[in-house]
Amino acid sequence: MEIQEISARLDTALQKAKGGLILDEYTKSLYLTKAQALFVEAMLARYEYGDALRHVLGSMLNSVTVNSFTYEGIDLYGLVPETDILSILYEELNAEKIATIPLDYNDIHDARVNPFRKPYKKLAYRITGNKKLTIFSTETVTQYFYDYCREPLPIVLEALPSPLNIQGSDTEVNSVLPYDSMLKVIDLAVQEIIKDISILSPPKKEAQK
Repeated sequence: MEIQEISARLDTALQKAKGGLILDEYTKSLYLTKAQALFVEAMLARYEYGDALRHVLGSMLNSVTVNSFTYEGIDLYGLVPETDILSILYEELNAEKIATIPLDYNDIHDARVNPFRKPYKKLAYRITGNKKLTIFSTETVTQYFYDYCREPLPIVLEALPSPLNIQGSDTEVNSVLPYDSMLKVIDLAVQEIIKDISILSPPKKEAQK
């Protein structure tokens, strides 16, 4: 959807929901960016990694193969991940395609001493923390592959005057979401705007009798 249509559709939806309400492009961009983030997070929580998710978030999905690791002790291998990861959707180790699943950072010590939780030849763990990934595997790690959803760029409806910016962007930025998804984002943005207006608007005083 083109930026001009996004802006016009948001204006129309606001007029229907809250007649007379007019917002500038910067404010609309803030709400659209927030709504887009909520939409993407909901998609990731609702759908397994498959065709449905790839259809909607395909432009936000990246694949990475890592071949270099830092050995951090018995069964632990560290690596620096991409900086724009929102969620890792699929991951595996080595040519054998060892299944890899996330492990809570606080559970690593228990998993290392608990024989029922230790990884084995067909299973490894991934721990995220301190801006790095740590692979916990009894097999020597030679390759780590992962698919991830990157954090969405903001939606910026027009070039912004200094010092205004949205997540560091002060030029026009369109969403990469499909058309039908952007319609849902616009609806979400309207809901967020109305909710904030309701919170900020003081209650009307009852007329004195």
